[in-house]
Amino acid sequence: MAVWDSEEMLWATATILAWASLAGFGIAWDAHVKFRSLLDAQLPDEWDMSPVWERRSHRWRGIGLAALGISILLFIARIVGRTVL
Repeated sequence: MAVWDSEEMLWATATILAWASLAGFGIAWDAHVKFRSLLDAQLPDEWDMSPVWERRSHRWRGIGLAALGISILLFIARIVGRTVL
């Protein structure tokens, strides 16, 4: 019976997703800063952009959390795979 050695693939995928989650959190932070600055803007023509930046901030935070969660699961799967086999 052949065993598929997926340890390297799990490690690489988990690492890439961990870095992707950091990028997602960075984009979410930037969008949140722009949203907050638009709320403080004195120009009324810029107020209509604040919901766009708020949605973008929430969306990228969700992407970052999903990537981080999957990355953690893959790290755990790699550790469990090493201890079981």
